[in-house]
Amino acid sequence: MRQTKEGVLLDVKVVPNSAKESLSYDPVSEVLKVKVIPPAAKNKANKRVVELINKSLGECEIVSGAKNRKKILLVKGLNQKNFLEKILLFI
Repeated sequence: MRQTKEGVLLDVKVVPNSAKESLSYDPVSEVLKVKVIPPAAKNKANKRVVELINKSLGECEIVSGAKNRKKILLVKGLNQKNFLEKILLFI
């Protein structure tokens, strides 16, 4: 997790084709794990990841790793303290 002028950059590991959707955060590795139901094909998993993060943490965009399970997301207008407060609701 890195703070920028625009918000927080998050390291994200995406698990497509999951039985249920969830968010979990590992504070040691600082990786947000996002499980989504849609498959990776045709960008469906990425779209769902963005929808989930938008709903739970705030407006986001994928800045790196669009074709990889490991991604970097920018959550706009968020700082590290706010992120940790919000993510505690999901773990």
